[in-house]
Amino acid sequence: MGTVREACKEGAMSAPTLYRMMRAGQVKAYRRGTRTLIDLDSLITDSGLRPWTPLPSPVVKRKRKTAESVA
Repeated sequence: MGTVREACKEGAMSAPTLYRMMRAGQVKAYRRGTRTLIDLDSLITDSGLRPWTPLPSPVVKRKRKTAESVA
């Protein structure tokens, strides 16, 4: 269980998108008083989303400056 903010971060989506998915029944959500709690497991499995993982940063090869290229 997590908050809307945590679910948005986990699913890499905006809050309006998450609320649309909740209305469509793609994500399980519960109310605790005034708080909306999201079942994070349903966010990944039921909606078909995969956990977000950052891509490795590309390696940029730069040419070294030599005395000949500077002059």
